[in-house]
Amino acid sequence: MKMSLWDDIIEFNDEYFPQWRKNRDIIFFSNALAGEVGEICNLVKKLYGGGTNNDLQFAVHEDKIKKETVDVYIYLVLLLEALNTDEKNFKKLFDDKMTINKNRMKRRAP
Repeated sequence: MKMSLWDDIIEFNDEYFPQWRKNRDIIFFSNALAGEVGEICNLVKKLYGGGTNNDLQFAVHEDKIKKETVDVYIYLVLLLEALNTDEKNFKKLFDDKMTINKNRMKRRAP
């Protein structure tokens, strides 16, 4: 059976950072997640001509942004794991939150 992306992330951390489970310090994962989102924001800023380093082509930015989103996903999974939430629990949280969001939007409809 093919592993999920979630399982790939956990397996990678188990292999290369074997102490990560003992140090499930959410401050590390939340800050790392924020840092990766910041990298995306910086790339988007440059893409739209902001900052002092705006000489990269769209394709270069687009590729870098896509790669940074992978880092965001990785740290999001690790943060959730640090909060004792596995992929199955996340699916339930996701379904519950989407139900809430859909109900909010239905109430806003004219």
